[in-house]
Amino acid sequence: MNWITIWNNVFDSYCFNSCKEFQWKFIHNVIFTEHKFLLMGYSNGICNLCSNNIETIRHLFFDCSKIQHLWKVCIEQLKVFVPNEQLSLIYTLLVIGSVNSKHKTITNTFLFETK
Repeated sequence: MNWITIWNNVFDSYCFNSCKEFQWKFIHNVIFTEHKFLLMGYSNGICNLCSNNIETIRHLFFDCSKIQHLWKVCIEQLKVFVPNEQLSLIYTLLVIGSVNSKHKTITNTFLFETK
Protein backbone atom coordinates (compact mmCIF):
# COMPACT_ATOMS: atom_id res chain seq x y z
CA MET A 1 0.00 0.00 0.00
CA ASN A 2 1.37 3.40 -0.89
CA TRP A 3 0.39 6.90 0.18
CA ILE A 4 -0.79 7.89 -3.29
CA THR A 5 -3.41 5.14 -3.19
CA ILE A 6 -4.47 6.11 0.32
CA TRP A 7 -4.86 9.80 -0.60
CA ASN A 8 -6.66 8.93 -3.83
CA ASN A 9 -9.19 7.05 -1.70
CA VAL A 10 -9.90 10.26 0.17
CA PHE A 11 -9.97 12.63 -2.78
CA ASP A 12 -11.90 10.29 -5.09
CA SER A 13 -14.68 9.91 -2.54
CA TYR A 14 -17.77 12.10 -2.64
CA CYS A 15 -17.27 13.27 0.94
CA PHE A 16 -17.62 16.86 2.01
CA ASN A 17 -14.33 18.71 2.45
CA SER A 18 -14.75 18.69 6.23
CA CYS A 19 -14.91 14.88 6.09
CA LYS A 20 -11.77 14.76 3.94
CA GLU A 21 -10.00 16.98 6.48
CA PHE A 22 -11.12 14.67 9.27
CA GLN A 23 -9.81 11.67 7.34
CA TRP A 24 -6.43 13.42 7.04
CA LYS A 25 -6.39 13.99 10.82
CA PHE A 26 -7.46 10.40 11.45
CA ILE A 27 -4.68 8.94 9.31
CA HIS A 28 -2.11 11.24 10.92
CA ASN A 29 -3.28 10.42 14.45
CA VAL A 30 -3.97 14.06 15.36
CA ILE A 31 -7.48 13.65 16.75
CA PHE A 32 -7.70 14.59 20.40
CA THR A 33 -8.82 11.62 22.43
CA GLU A 34 -9.10 11.23 26.18
CA HIS A 35 -5.74 9.42 26.10
CA LYS A 36 -4.06 12.49 24.58
CA PHE A 37 -5.75 14.69 27.18
CA LEU A 38 -4.45 12.29 29.86
CA LEU A 39 -0.91 12.78 28.58
CA MET A 40 -1.44 16.56 28.94
CA GLY A 41 -2.86 16.15 32.44
CA TYR A 42 -6.45 17.12 31.58
CA SER A 43 -8.25 13.79 31.71
CA ASN A 44 -8.29 10.36 33.27
CA GLY A 45 -7.98 8.87 29.75
CA ILE A 46 -11.08 6.70 30.03
CA CYS A 47 -13.47 6.37 27.07
CA ASN A 48 -16.58 8.49 27.53
CA LEU A 49 -18.72 6.00 25.62
CA CYS A 50 -18.00 2.72 27.39
CA SER A 51 -16.27 3.99 30.55
CA ASN A 52 -14.08 0.87 30.53
CA ASN A 53 -10.96 1.40 28.42
CA ILE A 54 -8.37 4.01 27.58
CA GLU A 55 -9.74 6.13 24.74
CA THR A 56 -7.24 5.95 21.88
CA ILE A 57 -8.19 6.62 18.27
CA ARG A 58 -8.38 2.90 17.57
CA HIS A 59 -10.54 2.31 20.61
CA LEU A 60 -12.83 5.27 19.94
CA PHE A 61 -13.47 4.43 16.29
CA PHE A 62 -13.15 0.64 16.25
CA ASP A 63 -12.61 -1.33 19.46
CA CYS A 64 -15.16 0.34 21.75
CA SER A 65 -18.10 -1.96 22.48
CA LYS A 66 -20.51 0.92 21.81
CA ILE A 67 -19.00 1.53 18.36
CA GLN A 68 -18.71 -2.11 17.26
CA HIS A 69 -22.48 -2.39 16.91
CA LEU A 70 -22.62 0.79 14.80
CA TRP A 71 -19.98 -0.51 12.39
CA LYS A 72 -21.67 -3.90 12.04
CA VAL A 73 -24.94 -2.20 11.10
CA CYS A 74 -23.12 0.14 8.70
CA ILE A 75 -21.31 -2.70 6.95
CA GLU A 76 -24.59 -4.59 6.55
CA GLN A 77 -26.24 -1.48 5.08
CA LEU A 78 -23.31 -0.91 2.77
CA LYS A 79 -23.68 -4.46 1.45
CA VAL A 80 -27.15 -3.45 0.22
CA PHE A 81 -25.57 -0.83 -2.07
CA VAL A 82 -22.61 -2.96 -3.17
CA PRO A 83 -23.98 -6.51 -2.87
CA ASN A 84 -21.07 -8.29 -4.55
CA GLU A 85 -18.41 -6.75 -2.32
CA GLN A 86 -16.62 -8.86 0.25
CA LEU A 87 -16.69 -6.43 3.15
CA SER A 88 -15.64 -7.38 6.63
CA LEU A 89 -15.13 -5.21 9.66
CA ILE A 90 -11.36 -4.78 9.96
CA TYR A 91 -9.45 -1.77 11.21
CA THR A 92 -7.50 -1.32 7.98
CA LEU A 93 -10.74 -0.89 6.01
CA LEU A 94 -11.85 1.78 8.47
CA VAL A 95 -8.54 3.66 8.35
CA ILE A 96 -7.67 3.71 4.66
CA GLY A 97 -10.85 2.50 3.01
CA SER A 98 -11.35 0.02 0.23
CA VAL A 99 -8.53 0.01 -2.33
CA ASN A 100 -9.04 -2.89 -4.74
CA SER A 101 -12.74 -2.73 -5.33
CA LYS A 102 -14.67 -1.59 -8.38
CA HIS A 103 -17.07 0.08 -5.91
CA LYS A 104 -14.35 1.68 -3.81
CA THR A 105 -15.60 5.24 -4.33
CA ILE A 106 -19.05 4.55 -2.88
CA THR A 107 -17.62 2.29 -0.18
CA ASN A 108 -15.05 4.87 0.91
CA THR A 109 -17.55 7.72 0.81
CA PHE A 110 -19.86 5.72 3.07
CA LEU A 111 -17.09 4.74 5.50
CA PHE A 112 -15.46 8.16 5.68
CA GLU A 113 -18.75 9.99 6.16
CA THR A 114 -19.83 7.53 8.86
CA LYS A 115 -16.56 7.97 10.68
